Amino acid sequence: MDPNTYSVIGLYLTLAGLLGTFFYVHLSNWLQSLLRLQAKWQVNKRGTDTEQRSAIRECRFELKGLFNHIPIVVALGISGFIGLLSRDALDMLSEVPGDALAQRLTSILCAFLWLYFLLTLYLLIHGFVLGAIMNHQMKS
Repeated sequence: MDPNTYSVIGLYLTLAGLLGTFFYVHLSNWLQSLLRLQAKWQVNKRGTDTEQRSAIRECRFELKGLFNHIPIVVALGISGFIGLLSRDALDMLSEVPGDALAQRLTSILCAFLWLYFLLTLYLLIHGFVLGAIMNHQMKS
């Protein structure tokens, strides 16, 4: 395989890794914020005094900022771009089926993609289930 092709694939993998890392920091922080909000809600949901009622209002306000369409839109955008980069890299790697380095890069890229998409799905599903539960509880 042409060394320039390996350079392009390396650039793709670097870009996908950087985007994935920044996205996971964002998505992890989003889920952690939802978990903290859930803890705050659990402590104050009885609303027996003015402090708890104030905390309940804060929880409802915070949930509006966390439980919305933005995480899924960002996830689809970033994942789509990583998928595009990966598809192009896999196409370039498939042109030389006997090359040992190309086979290793294909394996690593596929492992990265599986890990990326599984973690993304887990974080999104966990966050949206948590948000939906809290949203339901806060409306009652």
